Amino acid sequence: MTGFSLIPLSQAAGAAYEILRDMPSESGYANPAYGMEKAEYLRWAADGGQTAPSGSEAENPVQSYVLLHEGAPVAVGRLRLSLNEDLERAGGHISYAVPAALRGRGYAQMLLYLLVQKAGENGVRQVLVTIYDHNLPSIRVAEKCGGVLSGRRPGWCYYVIDTKRPLMDERILACMESAMGIRVRSARPVLGGYLNAKWRVQSSLGALLVKQYSMTRFTPERLKALSWALAHQLQVQNALPTARLIPHQGKALLNPARGVYFVVMRYARGHTLETGRPTPVQMMDLGRVCARMHRAMRPLPGETPADGLPDGRALEENLTKLEALAGQRARLQALARAQRAMLAQRPPCPGPAGMAHRDFARDNVLFDAEGVRAVLDFDRARPGWPLLDVARAVMSFCFDGQRLERPLVRAFLTGYRRVGKLSRRDLLRGLRLLCRVETLYWLTPDCLLKDQAPKVERFVREIEFLSLHYDELERLIL
Repeated sequence: MTGFSLIPLSQAAGAAYEILRDMPSESGYANPAYGMEKAEYLRWAADGGQTAPSGSEAENPVQSYVLLHEGAPVAVGRLRLSLNEDLERAGGHISYAVPAALRGRGYAQMLLYLLVQKAGENGVRQVLVTIYDHNLPSIRVAEKCGGVLSGRRPGWCYYVIDTKRPLMDERILACMESAMGIRVRSARPVLGGYLNAKWRVQSSLGALLVKQYSMTRFTPERLKALSWALAHQLQVQNALPTARLIPHQGKALLNPARGVYFVVMRYARGHTLETGRPTPVQMMDLGRVCARMHRAMRPLPGETPADGLPDGRALEENLTKLEALAGQRARLQALARAQRAMLAQRPPCPGPAGMAHRDFARDNVLFDAEGVRAVLDFDRARPGWPLLDVARAVMSFCFDGQRLERPLVRAFLTGYRRVGKLSRRDLLRGLRLLCRVETLYWLTPDCLLKDQAPKVERFVREIEFLSLHYDELERLIL
């Protein structure tokens, strides 16, 4: 839970003013501070952020909290330690809200987890959370924190969370304990990724990581591909530093109930380099591990061959949208010209097909001072183009936001060559190939014109750099 803190609203002073001022009441969370002037807000917050001067709030006082992530407010919540009949029908012990621009990052799960803990510390054994029955994201958050459906009435569903049980999905907890023989002692959320839920677990087997896959993201077809990908992680985990999966009856992807899919793995120590600069020693080891990964992964019986690369039509359609929006926006005009020049050239040769990780980015590699501790998240691994892994690693770790750092590029190349073949010309082709492939992910109108999470902003900058310097890359890296 690095970087998170839960503080009373009365102690937050003006820190949460802007998110509360701009966030309307919705989904059962009443926000009296919506549109407030700051002076009025400060008086209201200093008084604890009460929602009403009488009735249920007077009988059952509310404690208002702000969730901070690395010092910045990201969500707000309320906790009641006692309920009356009205609150048992609608309101419950806990309500919370996350600003629309910050949703999908796991903040709601972290906030509910911390508020449930706070309730337990104050003697509440079972927390009631009342949710509109159409609010599927909030239902999922309650389930991720161990919520069990206890009842329904028209328009509402009711979840109960036992503060004395580990706060993770009850169905997963039951499967681990009854089927796998793993006794879970405690569990806390781990943020990262998109929509999937993760917990760091202390158990009878030691420290574990449990990952539950979002059914919003994973269609039946994608679940089948995920099964293949996890089979590749099992295939290489004895040959590489990885987070080691713990399979059950030979399967890594477990499905104890309808719509519930999860994996269990050993908790891998180390740290990501999502911010900060790697050392040449770390980059050399990353190159070596990347080459070992490509050598260790092999196609599995019945696995489909490498999928196709984006054709010019999809790139042309995206470019047409950018050109239509360019107007007086100098950034879009420059990108549109660069993309037009790129499309006028023959696509680079992707090199020999093989096996690829396909997400070899900053948040999927753990380091220590000596090198790589673990490669994470093989969820997309399948037949593909190894040069894309190489290019993604170089952009993720060697690009400082303005240029490619040549000493780090050279260190990566040196490490890779200790195990496999990789020329500078290969790297050049890989970078141009990455530009074409990831343009359709990151250089879209939505990504370029709307505020994005820092991770997305970084990807945008990387592919924007490759696009603007497409014809100069040989000089920049060689």
